[in-house]
Amino acid sequence: MPSHLRVLRGRVRIDGTPWVRAAPRSIQIVALGKAAAPLADAAVRALGGAVRGAVAAVGAGYGRPHAPVVAVTGEHPVPGAGSIRAGRALIDAIRSTPEDAPILFLISGGGSAIAELPAPGLALADLRTTTRALLASGAPIGAANVLRRHLSELKGGGLARAAGPRPQATLAISDVLRDVPWDIAGGPTVPDPTTFRDAVAVVRRYRLGPKLPVRVLRHLQAGLRGEVRDTWKPDRARPEVRGFHLLGSNALAQEAAVAEARRRGYRVRRIEAPVTGEAHRVGARLGGELVRGRRRATRPEAWISGGETTVTLGRENGRGGRNEELALGAVPVLDGTNGVLLLALATDGVDGSSGAAGALVDGRTARSARRLGISIPEALRRHDADPALARLKARWATGPTGTNVSDLQIRLLAPRTGSSPRRGAASSSRRRRSSAADSR
Repeated sequence: MPSHLRVLRGRVRIDGTPWVRAAPRSIQIVALGKAAAPLADAAVRALGGAVRGAVAAVGAGYGRPHAPVVAVTGEHPVPGAGSIRAGRALIDAIRSTPEDAPILFLISGGGSAIAELPAPGLALADLRTTTRALLASGAPIGAANVLRRHLSELKGGGLARAAGPRPQATLAISDVLRDVPWDIAGGPTVPDPTTFRDAVAVVRRYRLGPKLPVRVLRHLQAGLRGEVRDTWKPDRARPEVRGFHLLGSNALAQEAAVAEARRRGYRVRRIEAPVTGEAHRVGARLGGELVRGRRRATRPEAWISGGETTVTLGRENGRGGRNEELALGAVPVLDGTNGVLLLALATDGVDGSSGAAGALVDGRTARSARRLGISIPEALRRHDADPALARLKARWATGPTGTNVSDLQIRLLAPRTGSSPRRGAASSSRRRRSSAADSR
């Protein structure tokens, strides 16, 4: 925050550009998402006496902000009663702000569920059912957000629309691929280029029709006929709401991982293409690349990538998350290959329903599974990765980290020859693996 937001010579500057005057008690802070608490605290410190008030919609387990920030807790990943209270608190804070007072929005991943208000004619139960259907459908986050934006009063520019003519700026931490502004927390402060027609296309593509409430289907059809107000459109964007600034992203997390790997003496390969697709298939692919890379490695290597996979649930579903399923999908491919490690983790520390951040596996994990009588194919079929990984001591548990910039995949390769890493990289990797096994 200090590198993006500061007060200089009586003006608030964002990324070096003057925004508004830093008048005493003039700026309202509105924050939502998994990083809402630390973001709000940091903004209060940066703005000092210019803060008029601050409200933050936070997720359970992601920390609480300090005074004067007022916190309201919402549920995630499926919105609940707390999410509705949080959404109303944000709207109330906006509407109680004088019309000439600036509003600083702080947006982060998870905000689309943590704070919510259904569109007119819809109820919380409709949004909950729709969210569960989307989570089980295998739809990527971009497609899921198209539908969710058109069922919400907050998403798709809803907060900016509520703010009206007040000067606005948004500082965001991205948890989505390519950092698309209208996908971060559902884009509550930016125009939405998608339409009801796009939302209906998502329903058809992922065969969601039979799984959605009748009121949702009727709402979408009414939107197609122009009987329901669409989300906020780009051509309606006013100058006072164009200030969207990115504070953090998956790319930034990758850069930090790359720097740390180099510091530890690894030859680093950063994979630019985002990792997407069905989680267990992606795991098998990444594992195959790791096995082939091991044959050519002449010194310790670290491969860093990021993205977000999907899991298409079936009739029988256990406990786990996309990162655990990715790691488990790699296990059969890595079987018997020495000197390789694969760590897949959610940067928010919460991978689906697992309670872990992800999992770390290697060429010995399959052998351990056979010894313990664990069927990897059966665990994958039942989407029940977490119990299997727990028995294998392969869960990677951190607890909630307080932010979310999507997922990371870190692959380590020992050299094929007898060469050793500089500055103890191999011993460090062994210590980390031992720590991971002991953590759960």
